[in-house]
Amino acid sequence: MKLKTLIAGVALAASLMTQAKAEYPEKPIEMILPWPALATSTDIIARKVAEQMDPILGQTIKVVNKPGGAAVVGTAEMANARPDGYTIGGLTIGPAVSQVAAGTTPYSIGDLEPIGMFATLPFLIAARGDAPFNDIKSLAEWSKSTGKQPILAHWGKATVPTLSTYRIAEKAGFTFNEVSYTKVDASQLLNGEADLAIVPVTSVIGGIKDGSLKGIVALTSGRMSALPDLQTVREQGMDFDVAIWTGLFAPKGTPKEIVDKLYSAMSKAVESKEVQEFSAESGILVYSLGPDETKAQMTSEYEAFRAVMGPLGLIKQ
Repeated sequence: MKLKTLIAGVALAASLMTQAKAEYPEKPIEMILPWPALATSTDIIARKVAEQMDPILGQTIKVVNKPGGAAVVGTAEMANARPDGYTIGGLTIGPAVSQVAAGTTPYSIGDLEPIGMFATLPFLIAARGDAPFNDIKSLAEWSKSTGKQPILAHWGKATVPTLSTYRIAEKAGFTFNEVSYTKVDASQLLNGEADLAIVPVTSVIGGIKDGSLKGIVALTSGRMSALPDLQTVREQGMDFDVAIWTGLFAPKGTPKEIVDKLYSAMSKAVESKEVQEFSAESGILVYSLGPDETKAQMTSEYEAFRAVMGPLGLIKQ
């Protein structure tokens, strides 16, 4: 009799545990965005995805901005939270990969449990419309034949787009001189300060349409809707993609079934009318990349950034 009672008790406990897992989420979820609450494309797209996940999950995702330390403060708080699925983060490649590679974060890549990537910001390398090159290959050939190093206007040597441009240049076989600006737009190209500029598509689309500017390469993993003819880095012969991406993450140790449920909700949210309309309006590429694929891409990017950062003296000793 006692044995039957024990077996029944174990079965009941197992059943209750299964039901508890199946009921996730049972309360609101907090999503930490580690940057200020500004009307930027990154902030807006993360909030829109969260809003569309609410009805799918049956709970509210409360978005909280926790800026500081170039997004490291909020990312660290998320990484140190209880791994129960009730604290997640909307992170970009900077605090999730490049700053980790630089050795400036109190967490490692392994402390971030990928739920999945969902967006890529539309950046590109642009030049004047009369530049004697049109893509990476002709840029490299021009540099070699003239002995000139193009001047690159960028946002900072340690930023992801600039590090990615170093990767491109090394692979293509040319070098460049670089100048950092607080704000990079069409002006550095049009006034002759720079031969190349790393810019968001919104700041140069007008000049590209009127012919005063041209796109050299899209710094995205897929073609941009605003410039559908502009090839990506991979399409121009490189064996890697460049993407200034945003994704969802949870603390290390979050149960797989919770990660999978959040990824499923994220994937459906990305396909929603609201998110798709904002994508078309802003030029942001939206998509769904799963947890395993996200982790693999981050590992590849981490190693690549370390290789570039070392010679530039950007790794903290």
